[in-house]
Amino acid sequence: MGRKVRFTDNAFILELTGMTRFFALKKRMVIPYHMIERAIVDYFQAPFWLVKLPGTAIPWLNIYEGTFFYKGYWYFLSYERKVPLVILELKGHPRYNFVIFETADPTTTVAELNKRLIK
Repeated sequence: MGRKVRFTDNAFILELTGMTRFFALKKRMVIPYHMIERAIVDYFQAPFWLVKLPGTAIPWLNIYEGTFFYKGYWYFLSYERKVPLVILELKGHPRYNFVIFETADPTTTVAELNKRLIK
């Protein structure tokens, strides 16, 4: 499964490729830097009672791809292993409160992203 990250002058772009795109029912996420409140690397365990809208969840394999709702918050999840993930807390985004995804080098991704955030 695949994801590519890109940094433009004004926005962070998460591109979904291959089967990841199919399971997430989404091609890309474009997030303006000013909407990213916080970017960290951490582990994330999806709550059992997440409502998928739309997306794919296979909890026993730890696969989550797509849009989910839980306790008043909207999540975009894209991961399939219990590894450190990139966790973006958003403010003012029209749909999502959190974007959480797997990447080959989450520490470098978050460091590069934090350089670009407008505070």
